[in-house]
Amino acid sequence: MNFLKVEVDMEKQNSLALALLVSLTSYVIMYGFELTHFTFSVDEDFYDNFYHTIELGRWGHAFLREFLLPEPYVAFFTMAISLIIVSIATSLAAIYLFNEKK
Repeated sequence: MNFLKVEVDMEKQNSLALALLVSLTSYVIMYGFELTHFTFSVDEDFYDNFYHTIELGRWGHAFLREFLLPEPYVAFFTMAISLIIVSIATSLAAIYLFNEKK
């Protein structure tokens, strides 16, 4: 099973970790108010709002509610998971775009 072994360059791993840390920190600073001050929106009107959100065309919200998050609404978790996913995407894009070609 030697063909499944992937060698990772430590320099690339360190730059990815640094990019992830910087992007997550900047997003937490930017969206800190939304993380700490929860307000209800249109999506929290119904207890079981899976079919309601699909009717409105909000597939991402319905996917999160069906597979990741329990009902009733968890205030902090949705914004936190969104910031983590966006930070990972931003750091991967930064590594891809600013990678020096050798």
